[in-house]
Amino acid sequence: MPPPSVPIAIVGFGSIARSHLSALRDLPVVRPGSVLPVVSTIVTERPAAVRDEAEALGVRRVVETLEEALTDHELQLVDVASRNDRHAAQAREVLDANRALYLEKPIGRTRQEAESLATHGLDVDLPSQPGLVLRYEPAIVEARALIREGAIGEVRHGRTGSFHGSYLDPARPISWRLRAASAGGGAMLDLGVHLIDALRFLLGDARLVAASARTVVPSRPGADGAHEPVDVDDWSWGELEVGNGAHVTVEAS
Repeated sequence: MPPPSVPIAIVGFGSIARSHLSALRDLPVVRPGSVLPVVSTIVTERPAAVRDEAEALGVRRVVETLEEALTDHELQLVDVASRNDRHAAQAREVLDANRALYLEKPIGRTRQEAESLATHGLDVDLPSQPGLVLRYEPAIVEARALIREGAIGEVRHGRTGSFHGSYLDPARPISWRLRAASAGGGAMLDLGVHLIDALRFLLGDARLVAASARTVVPSRPGADGAHEPVDVDDWSWGELEVGNGAHVTVEAS
């Protein structure tokens, strides 16, 4: 008997959305017999520009708004991989339409925005998940098992880091990722959050002990060539106390 099909819409068609599409297409090979994801719809502000590419990837429907995507009554799951400043509102729209939700992190730009959405998600009682994926990496899963078995002894301290080189060039133009209003934060919110989630999965709840952040490149050229200020961190460091009292550092750049 073939596995059940799950019709999916992906909101966004940037690099992250494309990586989600690729992963969903690979799922039947990686986990045969589980489910058959069928990405049937792409939601993008540029439908005409991406339609040919989407159709070549087997996506039959490209629409401009999430509202239009949700008119498909066969749709079961929506993967929100748009800009950070749209996550919370689009996620709420998906849940209110009675669809399961996969939401790329962050779930909100502020604590208030995130907590409001999380509370709403609990109220509607639908399957939902944030895009925090390190806890599903086989090595992380195995490490958790070894820690719980006591195979490596007591964890007393540790260091983690996530480093991305795409913004090393100060001449690279500014983007929404480098504006607090649209991104919500910088390196720690974008990269470090994955490490923090993995540490909580491995060692238990975490408490912030100390933190530091810098904006190494304070301004970048805008669309007209004039420099605009960068108001998010492009380097961050934090010290966490986790689980049984172990101290772990998290660095993101």
